[in-house]
Amino acid sequence: MNETSYDLVVVGAGTGMLAALTAAEDGLSVLIVEKSQYFGGSTALSGGGFWIPGNSLLREAGLLDSPERAREYLRNVTAGETPEAQW
Repeated sequence: MNETSYDLVVVGAGTGMLAALTAAEDGLSVLIVEKSQYFGGSTALSGGGFWIPGNSLLREAGLLDSPERAREYLRNVTAGETPEAQW
């Protein structure tokens, strides 16, 4: 049996790819496991974009963002379908 070890294993090629990319850029070995031949979940719907509220690029561009605005967005987009504790 051939054994291989990784610093990070991501199951599902959705938004976990951001963690995988960050780890790889920091020099860690990464494995992404996906059950289908396509990227899945919200990543497929978003075209590969990641929503990162309050990030440094927004601040540098002078755009206002806050945890309160992120909560308001999530409250509206989930329309009560997802409990706030899961956000």
